[in-house]
Amino acid sequence: MKAERTLLVKCSLILRVEVSFRVRALHLIKRFIHSVMKGKLPKETFRNTIDLIKFSYHFDQRLSQFLSGDVTFSRKVVSVRDASSCIKATRAMGFC
Repeated sequence: MKAERTLLVKCSLILRVEVSFRVRALHLIKRFIHSVMKGKLPKETFRNTIDLIKFSYHFDQRLSQFLSGDVTFSRKVVSVRDASSCIKATRAMGFC
């Protein structure tokens, strides 16, 4: 954790890709259904899919708390949704 903190402190810009929980959950459910229908390995289990959905939800909350809890990080974080908003953010900061 300390190494990640040091790395983030050195960053000039932190791009946080915002993907709604609904989109993440649907992607995981589709992945489970495709795995079951096609019999692909590694085999996805229903329990594993539920655990991944829970992890996705809690990770997003913990990331928000982590980034907003430190003034140094919160000033550097820019939320983006797609490639064009990433380009706009980097141009606004003078990186492109």
